[in-house]
Amino acid sequence: MKQNYYKFALLYIFVYAAMGSVFPLIGQYLLGLGFKGTQIGMVTASATAIGIIAAPVWGNIYYKTNNNKHVVLFLCFAAVLVPVFLLQISDFYLFLMGYILLFFFQVPICPLADTMTLEASHDFGSVRKWGAVGYAGGVFIAGQLASYFGLQWIFILFSMTSFAAGIMVWIIMREKFDLKEERENYEEKENRNTDSMLELLGNRKYCAILLSAFFVLGTNIANNTFFGFLYTSGGGSLGGIGLVFLLMAGSEAPCMAWVHRFSAKFTLERMILFAMLLSACRFFWYGSGPSSSLLMSTFFLQGIVNGILLIEFIRYAAKVVEIAFLGIAMSFIQAISCNGSTILCQMIGGYFMDHFGINAVYLGFAAMNLIGVFVYLFFRLHIKANDKV
Repeated sequence: MKQNYYKFALLYIFVYAAMGSVFPLIGQYLLGLGFKGTQIGMVTASATAIGIIAAPVWGNIYYKTNNNKHVVLFLCFAAVLVPVFLLQISDFYLFLMGYILLFFFQVPICPLADTMTLEASHDFGSVRKWGAVGYAGGVFIAGQLASYFGLQWIFILFSMTSFAAGIMVWIIMREKFDLKEERENYEEKENRNTDSMLELLGNRKYCAILLSAFFVLGTNIANNTFFGFLYTSGGGSLGGIGLVFLLMAGSEAPCMAWVHRFSAKFTLERMILFAMLLSACRFFWYGSGPSSSLLMSTFFLQGIVNGILLIEFIRYAAKVVEIAFLGIAMSFIQAISCNGSTILCQMIGGYFMDHFGINAVYLGFAAMNLIGVFVYLFFRLHIKANDKV
């Protein structure tokens, strides 16, 4: 089991290193191509927009496929090839279409990796922390390569790490974690004839979790795009972006590793509420325009917020749905609460940055977080839930 744990850890490292190599620096890359703030917002939002379609589609394919890990393997290797073509494109509309294609394959990998981990009965927080390590490493390496050799290296690194992730999926495929028999027994027991997606969305508590997460997760994902502009506006350098993201994303790993201990004491429901409030306060402060040195010195705020939210929202959702629907449930979180929210944040953020400046972007993010807190309290999600509903 321990050896198998390290296989999953390496998978998370490579999957999230790919994301870390692109997301924090894509804004600077597009700016170098001559794109305006609104265009940058459209491109970055397109990745999350296609994820709204891609994540449920591939999640459903994963659910219905006997050798379901072949689906993840295909997605990893498909994500290797597209960046090669993106490097040749400088036209806005062509780049937009290529970027959409890239993330049609890449976006579903993360929720399906979560599903594989949950199906293998690993401690999710303990394994998922390696994604933060990979993201931090990807950001740092990409930042250094971009400083010395050019921003085109963010896509080269993306392809390399996606290939490595595919290799890890292939290795994991040799283990037996298929829950096909359990799914069949579950369906026979319940005598279900309705569509699995519609049935899942009939789970009221799960839908409430999706809604509250919508107002929080997207702002923290969109922060990866806009933080570089906030940091440089406060006097930071391009190379410094890589370093501060290394610290910020790196701080998520220990928080993810320890969060289950705090949740055991305070409950995961209350830990999520705490992290949502902290996220709102963090973005209100960012909206005041702090210096780059202050941003650097408070890197741990991201570790606390994301270390809790990215783990506990997943665990909360898994707590209230049947195991047979884990793949689809995780894909809907990715599609709605992550991608749907992020596209809104990136589009609004791009507009605000063009017309009001980068500080206004973060004031908007803080306001969204407060709405998420209200939704969370309104549906009484902060009260401990023991049973699946």
